[in-house]
Amino acid sequence: MAEISELNSDSGLISSVDRLREIMAGKEIIYKILSVVKHNTYEVYTINAVCEEYVSNGCGLSEYEAQNDAATKMLNNLELTSTNQQCVDSQVKLSQYMNYIGSLQELCQARAWDFPKYEYSQGIKGLSKNQKHYYTVKCTAGPY
Repeated sequence: MAEISELNSDSGLISSVDRLREIMAGKEIIYKILSVVKHNTYEVYTINAVCEEYVSNGCGLSEYEAQNDAATKMLNNLELTSTNQQCVDSQVKLSQYMNYIGSLQELCQARAWDFPKYEYSQGIKGLSKNQKHYYTVKCTAGPY
């Protein structure tokens, strides 16, 4: 199955990074790692993509996933701001995917706040045979 951030075109499935490279042919796209936040068993990468006046940030559980997310967001920007049909093919359909963690990190960065802080907890309720495990995540964002 294809990744969420991949595009469906007549030639098959291609990643957002490759599609952006095709659209911006001859223009340099710079990807830079902004942060790598380590959680218990995984890392969240935040990558910044810049091409001329277009800027976007992407997040993911791998560097590749974060880069693809940044490229997808830049493609969305191009689609919204471009009236030139040569830049964005109207038959290309972007997958609908909302990265809430990435959006929150972009908001914090835009307002010059620290990145969000996450607190994880887990608990058990009930007797031995009817135990239910629950997990909670508390997120704090803003000027602390």
